[in-house]
Amino acid sequence: MKSDKTKMIGIAAVFLLLLGACAARTAHENTTVEQEGQPEPNLEAAGKNELNQKIAAAIEKARKEGKTSVDVNLDEIVIEEIPGIVQPGDLIKISYNASLENGEPITKEAGETRNMTAGQGGVIAQEILGMKLNQKKKSVIAPENVFGLHKAENVQTFAAQRTMPVDIEISAQDYKKQFNSLPRENDPIQITPYFESKVIHADDQKIMIHNFAENGAVQEDAIGKTTTFVKDGVITILLEAKKGAPFSVGKKTGKIIEADEKSFSVDFNHPFAGKKMILDLEVLSINKASEFAGLELAWIEDHDQGVDIAFKEKKNKVIMLYADWCQWCEKMFSQTFKDPRIKMLADQFVWIKANSDVDQSLKEFYGQEGFPMIVLSDYHGKILKKMEGFKSADNLLPELEKILNTDVAKADTSAETKVGN
Repeated sequence: MKSDKTKMIGIAAVFLLLLGACAARTAHENTTVEQEGQPEPNLEAAGKNELNQKIAAAIEKARKEGKTSVDVNLDEIVIEEIPGIVQPGDLIKISYNASLENGEPITKEAGETRNMTAGQGGVIAQEILGMKLNQKKKSVIAPENVFGLHKAENVQTFAAQRTMPVDIEISAQDYKKQFNSLPRENDPIQITPYFESKVIHADDQKIMIHNFAENGAVQEDAIGKTTTFVKDGVITILLEAKKGAPFSVGKKTGKIIEADEKSFSVDFNHPFAGKKMILDLEVLSINKASEFAGLELAWIEDHDQGVDIAFKEKKNKVIMLYADWCQWCEKMFSQTFKDPRIKMLADQFVWIKANSDVDQSLKEFYGQEGFPMIVLSDYHGKILKKMEGFKSADNLLPELEKILNTDVAKADTSAETKVGN
Protein backbone atom coordinates (compact mmCIF):
# COMPACT_ATOMS: atom_id res chain seq x y z
CA MET A 1 0.00 0.00 0.00
CA LYS A 2 1.35 3.45 -0.93
CA SER A 3 2.01 6.02 1.81
CA ASP A 4 -0.40 8.90 2.34
CA LYS A 5 2.28 11.26 1.04
CA THR A 6 2.22 9.76 -2.43
CA LYS A 7 -0.81 10.58 -4.53
CA MET A 8 -1.98 8.68 -7.61
CA ILE A 9 -3.06 11.55 -9.82
CA GLY A 10 -3.35 12.40 -13.50
CA ILE A 11 -1.23 15.10 -15.12
CA ALA A 12 -4.03 17.67 -15.12
CA ALA A 13 -4.66 17.10 -11.41
CA VAL A 14 -0.97 17.63 -10.63
CA PHE A 15 -1.07 21.08 -12.25
CA LEU A 16 -4.23 21.98 -10.37
CA LEU A 17 -2.80 20.96 -7.01
CA LEU A 18 0.32 23.12 -7.35
CA LEU A 19 -0.94 26.05 -9.40
CA GLY A 20 -3.92 26.56 -7.06
CA ALA A 21 -1.91 28.14 -4.25
CA CYS A 22 -4.99 28.26 -2.05
CA ALA A 23 -6.29 24.70 -1.86
CA ALA A 24 -9.81 25.72 -0.92
CA ARG A 25 -10.03 28.85 -3.06
CA THR A 26 -11.97 27.28 -5.91
CA ALA A 27 -14.79 26.45 -3.47
CA HIS A 28 -14.98 30.06 -2.24
CA GLU A 29 -16.58 33.18 -3.66
CA ASN A 30 -13.74 35.66 -3.08
CA THR A 31 -13.38 39.38 -3.64
CA THR A 32 -9.85 40.64 -2.96
CA VAL A 33 -8.74 44.22 -2.37
CA GLU A 34 -5.03 44.40 -3.24
CA GLN A 35 -2.48 47.01 -2.14
CA GLU A 36 -1.75 49.66 -4.73
CA GLY A 37 1.65 50.07 -6.37
CA GLN A 38 2.91 46.54 -5.73
CA PRO A 39 3.24 44.00 -8.55
CA GLU A 40 1.70 40.61 -7.95
CA PRO A 41 4.28 37.87 -7.24
CA ASN A 42 4.30 34.89 -9.56
CA LEU A 43 3.94 32.20 -6.89
CA GLU A 44 3.33 29.49 -9.45
CA ALA A 45 6.69 30.03 -11.12
CA ALA A 46 8.50 29.35 -7.84
CA GLY A 47 8.07 25.62 -8.12
CA LYS A 48 6.90 25.19 -11.69
CA ASN A 49 10.21 24.18 -13.26
CA GLU A 50 10.85 21.49 -10.69
CA LEU A 51 7.26 20.30 -11.01
CA ASN A 52 7.60 20.02 -14.79
CA GLN A 53 10.78 18.00 -14.39
CA LYS A 54 9.13 15.64 -11.93
CA ILE A 55 6.08 15.25 -14.17
CA ALA A 56 8.26 14.47 -17.20
CA ALA A 57 10.23 11.87 -15.23
CA ALA A 58 7.03 10.33 -13.85
CA ILE A 59 5.46 10.15 -17.33
CA GLU A 60 8.54 8.47 -18.78
CA LYS A 61 8.57 5.94 -15.95
CA ALA A 62 4.84 5.25 -16.37
CA ARG A 63 5.26 4.67 -20.12
CA LYS A 64 8.05 2.18 -19.55
CA GLU A 65 5.94 0.31 -16.99
CA GLY A 66 2.80 0.40 -19.17
CA LYS A 67 0.82 2.54 -16.68
CA THR A 68 -1.89 5.08 -17.50
CA SER A 69 -1.37 7.23 -14.39
CA VAL A 70 1.67 8.77 -12.76
CA ASP A 71 3.04 8.99 -9.21
CA VAL A 72 4.24 12.42 -8.08
CA ASN A 73 5.26 13.09 -4.47
CA LEU A 74 4.17 16.69 -4.03
CA ASP A 75 5.88 16.99 -0.64
CA GLU A 76 9.26 16.64 -2.36
CA ILE A 77 8.65 19.67 -4.58
CA VAL A 78 10.52 22.62 -3.09
CA ILE A 79 8.87 25.98 -3.71
CA GLU A 80 11.26 28.92 -3.62
CA GLU A 81 10.83 31.03 -0.51
CA ILE A 82 9.54 34.52 -1.29
CA PRO A 83 10.10 37.14 1.46
CA GLY A 84 7.08 39.21 2.35
CA ILE A 85 4.64 36.73 0.78
CA VAL A 86 2.55 34.24 2.77
CA GLN A 87 3.41 30.69 1.74
CA PRO A 88 2.42 27.29 3.21
CA GLY A 89 4.01 26.63 6.60
CA ASP A 90 4.75 30.29 7.41
CA LEU A 91 3.84 31.55 10.87
CA ILE A 92 1.52 34.52 10.38
CA LYS A 93 -0.01 37.11 12.65
CA ILE A 94 -3.24 38.52 11.26
CA SER A 95 -5.98 40.94 12.17
CA TYR A 96 -9.42 39.83 11.09
CA ASN A 97 -13.14 40.49 11.27
CA ALA A 98 -15.78 37.93 10.38
CA SER A 99 -19.43 38.75 9.78
CA LEU A 100 -22.51 37.60 7.90
CA GLU A 101 -23.69 39.30 4.72
CA ASN A 102 -26.21 41.33 6.72
CA GLY A 103 -23.40 42.74 8.87
CA GLU A 104 -24.10 40.57 11.92
CA PRO A 105 -20.70 40.07 13.60
CA ILE A 106 -19.23 36.61 14.09
CA THR A 107 -15.98 37.62 15.79
CA LYS A 108 -16.37 38.87 19.37
CA GLU A 109 -14.38 42.06 18.85
CA ALA A 110 -13.49 44.12 15.80
CA GLY A 111 -9.90 43.62 14.64
CA GLU A 112 -9.15 40.43 16.56
CA THR A 113 -5.55 39.28 16.17
CA ARG A 114 -4.43 35.69 15.81
CA ASN A 115 -1.28 33.68 15.12
CA MET A 116 -1.68 30.83 12.66
CA THR A 117 0.22 28.57 10.31
CA ALA A 118 -0.53 29.40 6.70
CA GLY A 119 -2.23 26.64 4.74
CA GLN A 120 -2.96 24.47 7.78
CA GLY A 121 -6.34 24.31 9.45
CA GLY A 122 -9.48 26.23 8.63
CA VAL A 123 -10.61 28.60 5.94
CA ILE A 124 -8.66 31.62 7.22
CA ALA A 125 -5.37 29.71 7.04
CA GLN A 126 -6.14 29.02 3.36
CA GLU A 127 -7.32 32.56 2.57
CA ILE A 128 -4.07 34.20 3.71
CA LEU A 129 -1.94 32.19 1.25
CA GLY A 130 -0.37 34.50 -1.32
CA MET A 131 -1.05 37.69 0.65
CA LYS A 132 1.68 40.27 1.22
CA LEU A 133 2.89 41.79 4.46
CA ASN A 134 0.48 44.58 5.56
CA GLN A 135 -1.95 43.70 2.77
CA LYS A 136 -5.69 43.95 3.44
CA LYS A 137 -8.19 41.65 1.78
CA LYS A 138 -11.92 40.98 1.80
CA SER A 139 -13.22 37.47 1.06
CA VAL A 140 -16.72 36.08 0.71
CA ILE A 141 -16.78 32.46 1.89
CA ALA A 142 -19.43 30.07 0.66
CA PRO A 143 -21.65 28.44 3.34
CA GLU A 144 -20.40 24.89 2.70
CA ASN A 145 -16.85 25.99 3.58
CA VAL A 146 -17.75 27.61 6.89
CA PHE A 147 -20.84 26.57 8.85
CA GLY A 148 -22.19 24.08 6.34
CA LEU A 149 -25.40 23.99 4.36
CA HIS A 150 -28.71 23.90 6.18
CA LYS A 151 -29.81 20.25 6.10
CA ALA A 152 -33.42 19.18 6.55
CA GLU A 153 -32.33 15.93 8.24
CA ASN A 154 -30.86 17.97 11.08
CA VAL A 155 -34.34 19.19 12.04
CA GLN A 156 -36.02 16.64 14.31
CA THR A 157 -39.53 16.45 15.76
CA PHE A 158 -40.28 15.20 19.28
CA ALA A 159 -43.55 14.31 20.99
CA ALA A 160 -44.68 16.89 23.51
CA GLN A 161 -46.29 14.18 25.63
CA ARG A 162 -44.92 10.96 27.08
CA THR A 163 -46.18 8.40 29.54
CA MET A 164 -44.72 5.88 31.98
CA PRO A 165 -46.06 3.66 34.77
CA VAL A 166 -45.88 4.77 38.38
CA ASP A 167 -44.19 1.47 39.18
CA ILE A 168 -41.59 0.18 36.73
CA GLU A 169 -40.31 -3.40 36.63
CA ILE A 170 -37.09 -4.07 34.75
CA SER A 171 -34.90 -7.17 34.58
CA ALA A 172 -31.63 -7.01 36.48
CA GLN A 173 -29.78 -7.77 33.25
CA ASP A 174 -31.36 -4.85 31.38
CA TYR A 175 -30.81 -2.52 34.32
CA LYS A 176 -27.11 -3.41 34.43
CA LYS A 177 -26.76 -2.80 30.68
CA GLN A 178 -28.20 0.66 31.10
CA PHE A 179 -26.51 1.76 34.33
CA ASN A 180 -23.40 -0.51 34.41
CA SER A 181 -24.21 -1.66 37.94
CA LEU A 182 -26.99 -3.16 40.04
CA PRO A 183 -28.79 -1.03 42.65
CA ARG A 184 -29.69 -1.69 46.25
CA GLU A 185 -33.14 -1.25 47.72
CA ASN A 186 -33.98 2.35 48.64
CA ASP A 187 -31.34 3.72 46.25
CA PRO A 188 -32.55 6.97 44.61
CA ILE A 189 -32.53 6.96 40.82
CA GLN A 190 -32.92 9.82 38.33
CA ILE A 191 -35.35 9.00 35.51
CA THR A 192 -36.59 12.52 34.75
CA PRO A 193 -35.88 15.93 36.30
CA TYR A 194 -39.58 16.37 37.09
CA PHE A 195 -39.97 14.00 40.04
CA GLU A 196 -37.97 11.68 42.28
CA SER A 197 -37.70 7.91 41.82
CA LYS A 198 -36.44 5.15 44.12
CA VAL A 199 -35.55 1.46 43.90
CA ILE A 200 -38.07 -0.40 46.08
CA HIS A 201 -36.92 -3.94 45.28
CA ALA A 202 -33.71 -5.41 43.87
CA ASP A 203 -32.53 -8.99 43.41
CA ASP A 204 -30.61 -11.00 40.80
CA GLN A 205 -33.69 -11.28 38.59
CA LYS A 206 -35.63 -8.03 38.67
CA ILE A 207 -35.55 -4.41 39.78
CA MET A 208 -38.66 -2.52 40.90
CA ILE A 209 -38.70 1.30 40.71
CA HIS A 210 -41.37 3.62 42.14
CA ASN A 211 -41.85 7.12 40.71
CA PHE A 212 -43.02 9.75 43.20
CA ALA A 213 -44.87 11.92 40.68
CA GLU A 214 -47.37 14.50 41.93
CA ASN A 215 -50.61 14.97 40.00
CA GLY A 216 -50.89 18.51 38.62
CA ALA A 217 -47.30 19.48 39.41
CA VAL A 218 -46.01 22.29 37.18
CA GLN A 219 -42.38 23.15 36.51
CA GLU A 220 -40.88 25.80 34.26
CA ASP A 221 -37.35 25.80 32.91
CA ALA A 222 -35.41 27.00 29.88
CA ILE A 223 -37.25 24.77 27.40
CA GLY A 224 -40.78 25.56 28.57
CA LYS A 225 -43.51 24.56 31.04
CA THR A 226 -43.97 20.93 32.07
CA THR A 227 -47.13 19.61 33.68
CA THR A 228 -47.29 16.16 35.30
CA PHE A 229 -50.54 14.16 35.56
CA VAL A 230 -51.04 10.90 37.48
CA LYS A 231 -54.09 8.68 36.88
CA ASP A 232 -54.75 4.93 37.21
CA GLY A 233 -51.07 4.12 37.82
CA VAL A 234 -49.89 6.01 34.72
CA ILE A 235 -47.82 9.20 34.68
CA THR A 236 -48.30 11.65 31.78
CA ILE A 237 -45.72 14.38 31.26
CA LEU A 238 -46.85 17.25 29.00
CA LEU A 239 -44.33 19.81 27.73
CA GLU A 240 -45.34 23.20 26.41
CA ALA A 241 -42.08 23.88 24.57
CA LYS A 242 -40.83 27.45 24.27
CA LYS A 243 -40.04 28.54 20.72
CA GLY A 244 -36.43 29.71 20.40
CA ALA A 245 -35.28 27.83 23.52
CA PRO A 246 -32.16 25.61 23.44
CA PHE A 247 -32.76 21.86 23.49
CA SER A 248 -30.14 19.11 23.94
CA VAL A 249 -30.17 15.43 23.05
CA GLY A 250 -27.00 13.55 23.91
CA LYS A 251 -24.10 15.69 22.67
CA LYS A 252 -26.27 17.68 20.23
CA THR A 253 -27.76 21.05 21.08
CA GLY A 254 -30.26 22.82 18.87
CA LYS A 255 -33.00 25.42 18.98
CA ILE A 256 -36.75 24.83 19.23
CA ILE A 257 -38.23 26.31 16.06
CA GLU A 258 -41.85 25.09 16.18
CA ALA A 259 -44.09 23.88 19.02
CA ASP A 260 -47.73 22.96 19.68
CA GLU A 261 -49.62 20.76 22.15
CA LYS A 262 -48.66 17.54 20.32
CA SER A 263 -45.04 18.00 19.29
CA PHE A 264 -42.11 20.38 18.91
CA SER A 265 -39.33 20.63 16.29
CA VAL A 266 -35.67 21.27 17.01
CA ASP A 267 -33.12 22.57 14.49
CA PHE A 268 -29.72 21.01 15.20
CA ASN A 269 -28.02 22.82 12.32
CA HIS A 270 -25.40 25.44 13.17
CA PRO A 271 -27.14 28.80 13.78
CA PHE A 272 -25.30 30.23 10.74
CA ALA A 273 -25.77 27.18 8.50
CA GLY A 274 -26.49 28.11 4.89
CA LYS A 275 -25.09 31.65 5.30
CA LYS A 276 -22.02 33.19 3.70
CA MET A 277 -19.20 34.61 5.80
CA ILE A 278 -17.47 37.91 5.03
CA LEU A 279 -13.79 37.97 6.05
CA ASP A 280 -11.73 41.15 6.38
CA LEU A 281 -8.08 40.14 6.71
CA GLU A 282 -4.80 41.99 7.25
CA VAL A 283 -1.36 40.40 7.46
CA LEU A 284 0.52 41.98 10.38
CA SER A 285 3.69 39.86 10.37
CA ILE A 286 5.25 36.94 8.52
CA ASN A 287 7.79 34.50 9.92
CA LYS A 288 8.95 32.22 7.13
CA ALA A 289 8.79 28.47 7.57
CA SER A 290 12.56 28.23 7.12
CA GLU A 291 13.03 30.05 10.44
CA PHE A 292 11.63 27.00 12.22
CA ALA A 293 13.21 24.31 10.05
CA GLY A 294 15.87 23.42 12.61
CA LEU A 295 13.55 23.61 15.61
CA GLU A 296 12.18 20.20 16.59
CA LEU A 297 10.60 18.65 19.66
CA ALA A 298 13.06 16.48 21.58
CA TRP A 299 10.92 13.37 22.06
CA ILE A 300 11.87 10.96 24.84
CA GLU A 301 10.70 7.46 23.98
CA ASP A 302 11.32 5.92 27.41
CA HIS A 303 8.30 6.89 29.50
CA ASP A 304 9.90 6.45 32.94
CA GLN A 305 13.05 8.26 31.85
CA GLY A 306 10.94 11.18 30.64
CA VAL A 307 9.11 11.31 33.97
CA ASP A 308 12.44 11.46 35.82
CA ILE A 309 13.80 14.21 33.56
CA ALA A 310 10.65 16.29 34.01
CA PHE A 311 10.97 16.05 37.79
CA LYS A 312 14.66 17.02 37.77
CA GLU A 313 14.12 19.94 35.38
CA LYS A 314 10.84 20.96 37.03
CA LYS A 315 9.01 21.02 33.69
CA ASN A 316 5.50 19.98 32.84
CA LYS A 317 5.10 16.98 30.55
CA VAL A 318 3.37 16.33 27.24
CA ILE A 319 2.85 12.57 26.96
CA MET A 320 1.76 11.25 23.57
CA LEU A 321 0.32 7.71 23.73
CA TYR A 322 0.26 6.19 20.26
CA ALA A 323 0.12 2.99 18.21
CA ASP A 324 2.12 2.16 15.08
CA TRP A 325 -1.04 1.32 13.12
CA CYS A 326 -2.88 4.51 14.11
CA GLN A 327 -3.11 6.93 11.16
CA TRP A 328 -4.37 9.75 13.38
CA CYS A 329 -1.30 9.30 15.57
CA GLU A 330 0.93 9.64 12.51
CA LYS A 331 -1.02 12.72 11.45
CA MET A 332 -0.37 14.33 14.82
CA PHE A 333 3.36 13.61 14.57
CA SER A 334 3.57 14.86 10.96
CA GLN A 335 1.27 17.89 11.29
CA THR A 336 0.33 18.95 14.82
CA PHE A 337 3.78 18.56 16.35
CA LYS A 338 5.43 20.07 13.24
CA ASP A 339 3.41 23.25 13.56
CA PRO A 340 5.81 26.17 14.32
CA ARG A 341 3.55 27.42 17.13
CA ILE A 342 3.98 24.08 18.89
CA LYS A 343 7.70 23.83 18.09
CA MET A 344 8.26 27.24 19.68
CA LEU A 345 7.30 25.60 22.99
CA ALA A 346 9.96 22.90 22.61
CA ASP A 347 11.93 24.05 25.67
CA GLN A 348 8.87 24.69 27.84
CA PHE A 349 7.87 21.02 28.27
CA VAL A 350 9.34 17.55 28.45
CA TRP A 351 7.98 15.68 25.42
CA ILE A 352 7.36 11.97 25.94
CA LYS A 353 6.00 9.57 23.34
CA ALA A 354 5.10 6.02 24.31
CA ASN A 355 3.64 3.15 22.31
CA SER A 356 0.85 2.19 24.70
CA ASP A 357 -0.39 -0.39 22.20
CA VAL A 358 2.79 -2.33 22.99
CA ASP A 359 3.07 -1.32 26.64
CA GLN A 360 -0.47 -2.06 27.77
CA SER A 361 0.38 -1.09 31.35
CA LEU A 362 0.55 2.57 30.26
CA LYS A 363 -2.79 2.29 28.51
CA GLU A 364 -4.36 0.91 31.68
CA PHE A 365 -2.55 3.36 33.94
CA TYR A 366 -3.79 6.43 32.08
CA GLY A 367 -7.28 5.01 31.47
CA GLN A 368 -6.79 5.19 27.73
CA GLU A 369 -9.70 4.01 25.58
CA GLY A 370 -8.63 5.08 22.08
CA PHE A 371 -5.72 6.33 19.98
CA PRO A 372 -4.14 8.78 20.01
CA MET A 373 -4.22 10.18 23.55
CA ILE A 374 -2.36 13.20 24.96
CA VAL A 375 -1.74 13.48 28.68
CA LEU A 376 -0.59 16.82 30.12
CA SER A 377 0.84 16.58 33.61
CA ASP A 378 3.00 18.66 35.91
CA TYR A 379 6.48 17.58 37.00
CA HIS A 380 5.09 16.12 40.23
CA GLY A 381 2.93 13.75 38.18
CA LYS A 382 -0.47 15.41 38.66
CA ILE A 383 -2.56 15.05 35.52
CA LEU A 384 -3.71 18.45 34.25
CA LYS A 385 -5.56 17.35 31.12
CA LYS A 386 -6.31 14.20 29.14
CA MET A 387 -7.30 14.48 25.48
CA GLU A 388 -8.29 11.53 23.32
CA GLY A 389 -8.47 11.53 19.53
CA PHE A 390 -6.71 13.64 16.93
CA LYS A 391 -5.91 17.19 17.98
CA SER A 392 -4.77 19.87 15.57
CA ALA A 393 -2.31 22.55 16.62
CA ASP A 394 -5.28 24.91 17.01
CA ASN A 395 -6.79 22.47 19.55
CA LEU A 396 -3.58 21.67 21.42
CA LEU A 397 -1.96 25.11 21.60
CA PRO A 398 -4.54 26.75 23.93
CA GLU A 399 -4.19 23.87 26.41
CA LEU A 400 -0.40 24.20 26.46
CA GLU A 401 -0.57 27.98 26.84
CA LYS A 402 -3.12 27.62 29.64
CA ILE A 403 -0.64 25.51 31.60
CA LEU A 404 2.21 27.94 30.96
CA ASN A 405 0.08 30.93 31.98
CA THR A 406 -1.19 29.36 35.21
CA ASP A 407 0.94 29.75 38.32
CA VAL A 408 -0.60 26.79 40.11
CA ALA A 409 -1.98 24.26 37.61
CA LYS A 410 -5.27 22.73 38.63
CA ALA A 411 -5.95 19.11 37.76
CA ASP A 412 -9.13 17.91 36.06
CA THR A 413 -11.48 16.64 38.76
CA SER A 414 -11.90 13.52 36.63
CA ALA A 415 -8.16 12.82 36.49
CA GLU A 416 -6.41 12.62 39.85
CA THR A 417 -3.76 10.12 38.72
CA LYS A 418 -0.19 10.77 39.79
CA VAL A 419 2.81 9.48 37.89
CA GLY A 420 6.25 8.63 39.18
CA ASN A 421 7.56 11.09 41.70
